[in-house]
Amino acid sequence: MLKAITDMTSAGLGASTAVLFTNPLDVAKTRLQMTNELVAANKATNIPRYHGPYDCIKKTYASEGLSGVQRGLNVAIVREFCKCCIRIGMYDPIMRAIHTDRNTPAPMYKRFFAGCICGVSSALMFNPFDIAKTRAQAAGSLLSTSHYDIRSNASVMEIFSGIARNEGVSKLWYGTTVNASRGLTFTAVLLPVNSKLKETLKTKTGISDGIFLDTLCPFIGSFFGILVMNPVDVVRTRIYNQPGQKLYSGPLNAIYKIGKIEGVTAFWKGAVSHYLRVGPHTVLTFIFMGYIRRFRDRFSDIKST
Repeated sequence: MLKAITDMTSAGLGASTAVLFTNPLDVAKTRLQMTNELVAANKATNIPRYHGPYDCIKKTYASEGLSGVQRGLNVAIVREFCKCCIRIGMYDPIMRAIHTDRNTPAPMYKRFFAGCICGVSSALMFNPFDIAKTRAQAAGSLLSTSHYDIRSNASVMEIFSGIARNEGVSKLWYGTTVNASRGLTFTAVLLPVNSKLKETLKTKTGISDGIFLDTLCPFIGSFFGILVMNPVDVVRTRIYNQPGQKLYSGPLNAIYKIGKIEGVTAFWKGAVSHYLRVGPHTVLTFIFMGYIRRFRDRFSDIKST
């Protein structure tokens, strides 16, 4: 039980530390996904917009300062800790429970199952934090759609209370279906790929567990995760940011409208920025998490002797 608790805590601490460095790219990703919302691609060429993640960060800094670049950081720190305690931290405890044979590698279907459980459960539990973060990051943008006026340094409770007061408490769990789908697709790809790749490299090459594997494996896993998850993330961003249900009646309607009006490529809006954020963020999370877990293991070894 203690090992499971430290697995969860180390994942939360790793992710909440990593977001200090990667939040600007998350802001850029959100704003790029909201660019030219429901505007036909052939009509969007003359509309001022962001030209990629770094252009977005540059223009955001010019118009809003550092607080604009780090919009939603308060929410992001709390969200990363709470959500990643489950999404990443529960993976190893679940794997130890469903694969008890320590002498043979776990099959991919068990890894996939554990990833699905982690991704879906974390999304269902912490949907309010995802809504608050997405709205806070989109707010204040000059060149992409923003439907809500939220201060750059607004606290989690301030955003929660504003949503509950103006839209009802149930709105905090709006978009849960698409959020769970997003969590499932990304986590069910990232964690199995990361664990299998790390296991294979350790076995085949003799590389010991450490910062090299904590960097390489999640970076590759994140690439495949984003490839699968970005279309769902675009839909989630639009659903979370819409005022009431004026633009989309639900996830399926959002998929239909985005595809019909903006084109299929719109589902990969912000994909580069998304990977530039998620890749380093995931790597930093696993590096910090790895240090914490290896320190725990060394301390346990010393204590047992």
